[in-house]
Amino acid sequence: KIVPWHKATVLSRKQLSPTVTKLTLQIQPPNTEDRPTTPFTFLPGQWVDFTPLLTPSPTSPLSSRPVPPKDAIGGYSITSIPSNLPLFELAIQKSRHPVAEWVALHAQPEDLVTVRVGGNFTYSSPSRSSSNRDNVNVMEQSQTKKKNLLFIAGGVGINPLFSMIRQWHEDFSNGKIARDSKAVLLYSGRSTKELLFLQELEQMAGLTPMNFRIMTSVTRQKPSTFKEMRNNSETIPGMKHISIREGRISSTMISYARKWIHQTKSCENVHANDSFTALSEESDDEVHFFDLAFVCGPPGMPEDMLNILLPTSEESELSFVKSENDVYFEKWW
Repeated sequence: KIVPWHKATVLSRKQLSPTVTKLTLQIQPPNTEDRPTTPFTFLPGQWVDFTPLLTPSPTSPLSSRPVPPKDAIGGYSITSIPSNLPLFELAIQKSRHPVAEWVALHAQPEDLVTVRVGGNFTYSSPSRSSSNRDNVNVMEQSQTKKKNLLFIAGGVGINPLFSMIRQWHEDFSNGKIARDSKAVLLYSGRSTKELLFLQELEQMAGLTPMNFRIMTSVTRQKPSTFKEMRNNSETIPGMKHISIREGRISSTMISYARKWIHQTKSCENVHANDSFTALSEESDDEVHFFDLAFVCGPPGMPEDMLNILLPTSEESELSFVKSENDVYFEKWW
């Protein structure tokens, strides 16, 4: 199946971190001379091929800006959700790639680009019709069946997962999935400055504190800075619902997440800022699993997470999922 290219206009550019730039774009309606065969649509988790069209914006003519080669194409995950269309968002990490460099340094409002959707690492909303699932390996989700989801992100691997989480939260808020569904995000970065979308994640967790939790970790932040930042707190300053740890995502963190997913406290007795550590003290004899896990991170991380989520048969009692089919990866970036 041939996926068409669509024209889009840059609306704004914003720095999310020292190394990541957010672009907000708007899909242009097709004209009679250049009409795609299908409308622009996507599933949460997908990416776009992206290339600038060499047309100047009124405020910044091309003669004053470097431009990437005509055949330069970048691939970037969509961080927004389908209900935001015709607007959509990308988060692009700075690199020497000519398109990424153009985005970080030279993209301006009213610039034109072309985009083409791709990827089969997706979260499928229960409200989406089967016509949107052609040639895409999607996760089916029933409105009445309970689903407990685990999202694991490393670095800019948060990008496709952020789109998935936003869709999950919208579906939950609109009553399209079971009210006892839960989701946990484990998110690791080099430092707190490089953790993206924290304000949006905090807001979602604040609206659904009994159903969505976030635990972050940092791997290269100086211990003294980390201790001063936390000030004996388990949450990021100014955020009640995002806990913070030192080190990489580990089996211990995943165990805390599983305990929270399956804890038996009533909603009246669970506070939004209860720590994973405190909840981990609960125990029962029943073996619990995540229904699905979505993992995106730097090379080697997805494989490492699979080894934790689904150990060898000799250690099967330590598994966090029932089978490898319950773990979805994105590794290409």
